Amino acid sequence: MKKMATIHKIAIRLKDAFEALGYDIDMPRLETLSTLILRSMTGRSRVFHDYEHIFDVAGASGPHETIAALYHDVVYYQVDRGFPPVTRRLLEPFMFDEHGCVRLRTEVPQEECGFWMCLKIFGLNAGQEVSVLQGLNEFLSAVICTQQISSFVSKKDLVKIIACIEVTIPFRKPTSPYPSVVHSLLARIQETGNAFGIRFTAQDLDQIGISAVTISNNDLESFALNDPGEFLSHTWRLLPESNITLQFPEQHTIRDYRLAIQKMYGFFRYLNPSTVFHCYKDFPSEIKYQKMQRAATVNIHMAVKYLEVILVATSVLEAIAHVTGGDLPMAMMMGDVGNKKIKAHRMEDFLPSEKIRLPATHNKTLMKLFMAGRNKDSQFDTRHSPLAAYLYPRLSLMDFETAIFDLSLMFENRMTPNHFLATFPQEIITHITHACAQISITRAERLKTLAKELKSKGRKAG
Repeated sequence: MKKMATIHKIAIRLKDAFEALGYDIDMPRLETLSTLILRSMTGRSRVFHDYEHIFDVAGASGPHETIAALYHDVVYYQVDRGFPPVTRRLLEPFMFDEHGCVRLRTEVPQEECGFWMCLKIFGLNAGQEVSVLQGLNEFLSAVICTQQISSFVSKKDLVKIIACIEVTIPFRKPTSPYPSVVHSLLARIQETGNAFGIRFTAQDLDQIGISAVTISNNDLESFALNDPGEFLSHTWRLLPESNITLQFPEQHTIRDYRLAIQKMYGFFRYLNPSTVFHCYKDFPSEIKYQKMQRAATVNIHMAVKYLEVILVATSVLEAIAHVTGGDLPMAMMMGDVGNKKIKAHRMEDFLPSEKIRLPATHNKTLMKLFMAGRNKDSQFDTRHSPLAAYLYPRLSLMDFETAIFDLSLMFENRMTPNHFLATFPQEIITHITHACAQISITRAERLKTLAKELKSKGRKAG
């Protein structure tokens, strides 16, 4: 069977969802809706939040959840670097952006029911400045959705779809007096119903709560994966979205890469596992929910430890680059990372090949990830992490803890790169510097000179 074009998949999912709700959508309108969704999701910067993602979120859900899933990421302000023309023209009557800040307009006509419904369901106010953390993307995605479908969809169905988009704002803690994010959402839905003359029964609200949990948990389903390599592969796909320089594999510098890793490390380090998944009235079941929570806790912990070692390894490389002439493209020191077809020499080819026994204190799964790699390729990086694989068994956990503290000092200009390198065992830095010298023809002599200097100044192993 031949594969179907993405836009046709979107059109069929929309058509089926609307028909399930009792709406007979005409083909020209269906074409317009499908085209906007596809064009919104296929920008250059969309690596993770693309059309494949919305199909994953929709899954085998009901009609309200499906429509919400297809629309929930049509706006991604920080990834798209603003508003592409296809969405800006729909949003300009409701907001304006200046200097990277987005503010909602106050002069929106009351006839624009979709906008005012979105405001109440999201708990926002006209004239308010809205940030990404407050749900900017989800709110404006919901506004676009209502703009496109409010002329033929009932207010009650609109509220249900908006609710399913609102709950995809991730990683939120409950706000008093409500026991969960879903309970506070349902309270705002009840208020919205009262304001717009829509009656919601207790059964209606329960169904909305279950629909909201379904789409929200689908959106973050990778956190429930049992394979850390697969989870990290999903994480790696997010990096080029928030770090545009990584979209150019042969050009991004060591500093570009380090900043991306450092931001992701900071995010996971302070992420509370309890904010990942939702439940409502025994949905999902207590057993399934606890299993998801445990998986999220493990994956977040593994991500922190994995990124910690990658960050130390990259910081060592950046310090070496700094003292030998400054920042430079990663490929100049490590070898080509973007072209999988060319078998060129890479830095790890020149590191010592002897096997080192992994200390009992270290994590075998982490070591396997460094050596064998994450489950999927990325455009800007190799699956495996050779420099991390070299460092991990050779340094103690205390060494890594100290290095994390020291590298923050170095990047705040409170410790020199030379001093940072001198805190590591001399033979380790010497081996890395010599390996880099075999790749970086423009810095070979400076790298060899640095290796000699460090050999006399660095600390001894052990």
